[in-house]
Amino acid sequence: PAFNALDRVSVRMERSNVDFIAGEFSRAAQSYAAAQADCEQQLGPANEECGSLRSRRAIALLVMGELTAVQTLLPPIARQAEETSSPRRQSESAVLAYRIAAAGGELEGRPELRETVVRLGTSGQEVRQYEVLKVSALMALAEASLRQRKPEAALPWLDQAAARANLPGQPIDRRTMGRVALLRGVAWQIRGDHSAALRYLREAQSAYAESAGSDSPFTLLFALNQF
Repeated sequence: PAFNALDRVSVRMERSNVDFIAGEFSRAAQSYAAAQADCEQQLGPANEECGSLRSRRAIALLVMGELTAVQTLLPPIARQAEETSSPRRQSESAVLAYRIAAAGGELEGRPELRETVVRLGTSGQEVRQYEVLKVSALMALAEASLRQRKPEAALPWLDQAAARANLPGQPIDRRTMGRVALLRGVAWQIRGDHSAALRYLREAQSAYAESAGSDSPFTLLFALNQF
């Protein structure tokens, strides 16, 4: 049978994901943007697949440090965080919107966004959401503190993230644990304790090598962080 519009969007997203995983972040961002534009034209901006492309594009821009470009995506991603049709997408969008706002120094004008992320990250069983998303929320709070060069504020969030990720029976992948270790390394580096920083950066590299392979672009990037 012929592909419909949704099928074509899904194929383009998968192709873009391949570029991202391969470390071709600039090409991936451009590919996500083109696919997002076509998706919005064919299916409408509110379509869930279009929102996923928008989010993936934002993540690629954050990885590249394109902080000005990613700010243009903050309003629509913040709106995604207000939609209740998909609780998982809503939580993912809230965490991503918080990261974008922190990267652009826009948190002061969005206190409700911080409240949402704090509530998600510190919630218990009363919030029925994937545990990895709660860990991601805690990491976003820590990342925001590190962007403000406040390691003392970041470390408690990272302690909570590590404790949460190590709970028995929680399927937290090694890549997530690697990011927790990376942020800890950055926190200790800002504090001037380079020995502790190096220990955590090596832990991050090891976690990524275990989950993605020693030749993964992310693993190699983490290795550079040690110099």
